[in-house]
Amino acid sequence: MQQSELLATVAGAPPSASLGRDDYIALCEQKGEAPIKQAYIRLVSARVAYPWRHIGAAAAGTNVTDGATDDVTDVLTRQKRGKGGRLEQNRKRALGELENAVRLCHRWVTQGSCEFGDTCKYSHDLDAFLKGKPADLEGACPWTGTASSEGGCPFGVACRYYGAHGSPPPLSVERRGDATGDAEACRERCPEDKRFWMDDGTMPGAPRLPVVIDVVRRVLRPMNDLSGDARAALRKRVYDFVSAREALQALEIPNTIKSNADKSSNGTAAGTAATAAGKKRANPDAGAIPVEDGRKDTLGFDARGKTFLAPLTTVGNLPFRRLCKRFGADITCGEMAMAHNLLQGQASEWALLKRHPDEDFFGVQICGAHGDVMAHAAQLIEDTCTVDFVDINCGCPIDCVVNKGAGSACLTREKKLEQIVRSMTAVLSCPVTIKMRRGFDDGDDLAHKLVPRLGAWGVSAAVLHGRTRQQRYSKPADWDYIRETARLNDSPCQVIGNGDVFGWQDHVKAIESGDVVTTYVARGALIKPWIFTEIKERRDWDISASERLDIIRQFVQNGLEHWGSDSRGVENTRRFLLEWLSFTHRYIPCGLLEVLPQRSNWRPSAFVGRTDLETLLASPDPADWIQISSWFLGPVPSGYTFRAKHQAKGHGGGGRVENG
Repeated sequence: MQQSELLATVAGAPPSASLGRDDYIALCEQKGEAPIKQAYIRLVSARVAYPWRHIGAAAAGTNVTDGATDDVTDVLTRQKRGKGGRLEQNRKRALGELENAVRLCHRWVTQGSCEFGDTCKYSHDLDAFLKGKPADLEGACPWTGTASSEGGCPFGVACRYYGAHGSPPPLSVERRGDATGDAEACRERCPEDKRFWMDDGTMPGAPRLPVVIDVVRRVLRPMNDLSGDARAALRKRVYDFVSAREALQALEIPNTIKSNADKSSNGTAAGTAATAAGKKRANPDAGAIPVEDGRKDTLGFDARGKTFLAPLTTVGNLPFRRLCKRFGADITCGEMAMAHNLLQGQASEWALLKRHPDEDFFGVQICGAHGDVMAHAAQLIEDTCTVDFVDINCGCPIDCVVNKGAGSACLTREKKLEQIVRSMTAVLSCPVTIKMRRGFDDGDDLAHKLVPRLGAWGVSAAVLHGRTRQQRYSKPADWDYIRETARLNDSPCQVIGNGDVFGWQDHVKAIESGDVVTTYVARGALIKPWIFTEIKERRDWDISASERLDIIRQFVQNGLEHWGSDSRGVENTRRFLLEWLSFTHRYIPCGLLEVLPQRSNWRPSAFVGRTDLETLLASPDPADWIQISSWFLGPVPSGYTFRAKHQAKGHGGGGRVENG
């Protein structure tokens, strides 16, 4: 292939019809782009505009062509970040309108009375609430027919499905497959405002519009809630951390945690009662293996032959983990929680430790910089939570964490890390694992020195990410280094590999030498949660668009059960759904690729799918994600915007709709 032709293609011209398959694949590798079959590649200028699209290449006044740039969001107008370098959170934007609306007292609605009376900060005026309440959503209430304590939906009149409470819910799931046919037939079946791309003659058919219809099922409440008494004891600093104090004293680790427990008999009693009622692992045999270094058998941890879902900030929430369990994830772990915030009893931090009964092999991940803080957090987890292991985060690269000496910074402070590990293993009856990177700075690898020592400290398994903190996620993970570190490890501590696992082939290649016991699946699960099924069945699943839509429906169902079916719960579900869709659009269907599996560093060219729905699910425009959410959760208010959390620092990409 001539250099001039290469340059023309890189500049944005469509691939030449005379370009051979091998040359085309080589060109894609050179450009770092996905080798999508040329029949599905389209110039952005050929797209049919969506009726609700108000932001994107056209809005930004940018001429975008295939291969010339990254995602459409990369060409959006960049916005300045506020003071401190932080953008306004989606949570505040999404719930801002609800904050100004009348908020009904839940206790008054469900019990008919409120102990606070007129001093209650929530409203007891039902008429005022109903006037400002958004319209009910279509479909069955996720709580109807469940065995809750009230015998039905716990949100009563506040439920967004209140209109369906009086009617029996549907007993089956209506599944709608991808329709096929010529473009003219599509126009007859599909409403005017849902003709996504068919007018350019490239699409063979259009799916029927999605409808949320679900099977009635028993709603199981999450575990690991912090009791009101324990929360009050933490805030008053009267919780008796007897186990942590004894462990720190025995290990001669300074204890800087201030406590009033010794001065208060009530505090001592509360702490003793909590300790006596301490919960152990729900499944004592989960991952247990014999050890040879004198440690307790309960500290064994076996990940061999198991699939492992990594803890994922924001998107690795409980509803998403339930999805992954459905597709074959054996081990799940909660999102990273800061130990200091747990000790303060912060509700938002404790929400990260919640566990669904479906999660039969579950751990929590905590992060901290000092042995005394981590030991106290470990005792609190031991006393109040049901977990199968506790993971120490030594891999987080975020500045606000690293600057406090936590996360990846622990790798450079070996003595501190040893204190953290030894104090936690002395307090916990479940295994302790650790998540780490290969090093802090490029050219200064540390993991191969630390991993062989972890077993003696009491660590049962080490997850090794094949990048340094400095690299973040910008370069491919170094699996040769991961395997070499595992070979050098002569301790009972198992080594789990992490980085760029996007297909079952990546998993098999990682474990075939026997040095690494399994892989840690992170972004691969965000983009396609069915990756665990692919790993177990060793096949590439060319999943249909309607099946992917059903997965979104399942997430919505899980979200409404977890966050609630009132207006606040609906908007929380929408917010986390949009965060997840900011990853799922990166998936490229197997049938459209020249080479499998998809790689994490591939940038997809603009392409159309085999159906309109498949094309829509690949859209990088947040306005389209918002539209998908409205199918399941109703319309959004006028002016609603969304910016993906993981994209907020890099650029100002966001979606906006002018009319709900």
